[in-house]
Amino acid sequence: MSEVRPLRPRARCRWPGHGRGAIPAAMNDILTALVVVALVATLAVLLAGVVTMAKGGAFNRKWGNKLMRARVAMQALAVMLMFALFLLNRDWGD
Repeated sequence: MSEVRPLRPRARCRWPGHGRGAIPAAMNDILTALVVVALVATLAVLLAGVVTMAKGGAFNRKWGNKLMRARVAMQALAVMLMFALFLLNRDWGD
């Protein structure tokens, strides 16, 4: 039986010295580290907001809403970084 071959050859990566994947390993590591930092920051802001709401009082009135808005912003940043990491590591089949 004959061997099945792909219809077109796979494109080579544009970056020299890089094997499989869409981005260099160093960029992948940096993006991964940024995702981890964004997730830890989101968790820290979330915990600060929950503690602030549990305490109540004047501090909660002043900072509670600001902390929750900061959490939403950090969450959005983390999701965007994860999406970028996913897109840049995706094998597009070229």
